[in-house]
Amino acid sequence: MNCSRIRGFSSVIGFIAFIFFADSAWSATYYVRPDGGTATQCTGLADAPYPGTGTGKACAFSHPFWAHAPSKHPTKLKGGDTLIIDGSNKAQYMMGYG
Repeated sequence: MNCSRIRGFSSVIGFIAFIFFADSAWSATYYVRPDGGTATQCTGLADAPYPGTGTGKACAFSHPFWAHAPSKHPTKLKGGDTLIIDGSNKAQYMMGYG
């Protein structure tokens, strides 16, 4: 078998694998749960409750608005990111005006 053909094929496979895994490497998964915190208190990057004190903790947001904030607040979500919202019976997230 021709070695240059094998090297070319493996390069193409490597490039495709890089594109597939690089896309997921630059995306983030954010979590929302009732016992989470604000965007100041939590990073939103962990499915964990807010510990009660501190800022920038590895815990979930308490409301989807902290991930995709309304006006005057920075939005955390970018294209390719995932937002996982706790849908248990105790989870209620009020949306909209009033």
